[in-house]
Amino acid sequence: MTTEVAKELVIMMCSWAATLAGQNGLPQYAPDKVKNFEPPAAYFVSHAEILADPICNNDPNCKVEALQRDGKIFFDSRLDFLNNTKHLSIGVHECVHYYQFKVMNETEAGAYGRSLVCGREIQMEREAYGIQQQFLVQYGVYMPSPPPVEGASICTEPDRQNDHQAHE
Repeated sequence: MTTEVAKELVIMMCSWAATLAGQNGLPQYAPDKVKNFEPPAAYFVSHAEILADPICNNDPNCKVEALQRDGKIFFDSRLDFLNNTKHLSIGVHECVHYYQFKVMNETEAGAYGRSLVCGREIQMEREAYGIQQQFLVQYGVYMPSPPPVEGASICTEPDRQNDHQAHE
């Protein structure tokens, strides 16, 4: 995939995310509401690079396929956005995280992806999975939301992390 096609796909996925967010009571993620909005920088990286991120902690069984860090989205290079609707939905999910990052205040943004309070992390994941589900349903693919990815929480409060896993 060329860099130009990848850039256009990211803009398209983030447009879907913003539209679906507005339709689902989350208008704060619309591009006209996000301060200093510009499409996110997106990178296709190896699966090993995804596994090396703290969210996977080098666990070879980690199921994470994409992540958002500091306003940048990193996609596992094995994702096939041109031929797989589920993979597109992962991009939509990460765009929701991008919008979440853009609307945070500086204190929250500094903690994002490192030591975010569990309650806020859970809320953000629910929003992203909700928009991802809406995208899949709208495009004729029903896939139940996956359970939390084992070991992929960045919660810094272990008792609340376990509580999160018990309620999902």
